[in-house]
Amino acid sequence: MIRPIALIYYSQTANIVAWCELRQAIRNFRTDRVEHCDLADDFFPGEGEALRKTWMDGWRQDAGAA
Repeated sequence: MIRPIALIYYSQTANIVAWCELRQAIRNFRTDRVEHCDLADDFFPGEGEALRKTWMDGWRQDAGAA
């Protein structure tokens, strides 16, 4: 199960940025590789902003390592 945060378009692919429940981390999923999708009946109200912050903090860490 994933909690989608953003949809990003690159020149060749589109990626879903999401919180992955299995890995307990922000992950990127190429839309052309998604084979099956079911909509869950539950939502994650109030968590979206915290997940986006976690994702954006990862950019800052990556930039500091460069």
